[in-house]
Amino acid sequence: MNLTSEQIQAIRQGEPVRVVLPEIGEECVVLRAADFEVGARGLEGLDPKQAYPAIDEAWKDDWEFPGMADYDHTDPLDRFSAICERDVDLLLLEEFNCNPSFCDWFLLLLRPSSPSPVHSCVARHSVVSSGEAAGESDLEIVFALDASSGARSVLVLLEDKVSARFTADQPARYQGRKELAIHKKIADECYTVLLAPKAYLEPLNCFDVRVPYEDVEEFFEGRADRASDETRARYHYRAALLRHAIEGRPRTHDEERTRFFYE
Repeated sequence: MNLTSEQIQAIRQGEPVRVVLPEIGEECVVLRAADFEVGARGLEGLDPKQAYPAIDEAWKDDWEFPGMADYDHTDPLDRFSAICERDVDLLLLEEFNCNPSFCDWFLLLLRPSSPSPVHSCVARHSVVSSGEAAGESDLEIVFALDASSGARSVLVLLEDKVSARFTADQPARYQGRKELAIHKKIADECYTVLLAPKAYLEPLNCFDVRVPYEDVEEFFEGRADRASDETRARYHYRAALLRHAIEGRPRTHDEERTRFFYE
């Protein structure tokens, strides 16, 4: 490897020099071994947070660019372009499968006179049935209860609506699947549940239990008040998603922000 006098001088002064080695066909960095070892030792045990002040300083001009302050005051509901039923389905699917407190709270809505802690819960999304009462349940949830509760298992057939109308005979087909599940003894108890914004639910009485989005939103906000920082943020996010679905707001379009990024 042949180095120019300028490259040799730079290496002697502790500066890295980039060279291309024909033997491997790639660019390499030439640095004195003593300087390399000092740098390597300096990275050992380095906490990434120690680099935050330097990063802030390096990005200072960008942070202070006109228009960036708008991001400190962004409407939480402006995170979403639009919320559809599947968005809410998957949010609830996670809660039923991962959040015992949510399961206990939801089961109490179904059985207010017979409170019982949930031993376990398994939820499935978009469960399709054939034959009698053929159709799809947005969520199918099975609660396993303590033996002392009287019922060992509770099956929930849940229909989620943001704003769409029922398909032909949809409520009746839910009731048909409930009756079939009881007949086949799939669970000790079975409930059909309609989950939707309160304004959607008010004129309807065709499911065993009606749960407003607003009640679920209130549950998330209530849990956020007692949660740690990360969990609190997650609960607030879930509540904001439901609030957006309730209000049905499209995302606002900011002309000034668009020009900032694209012009």
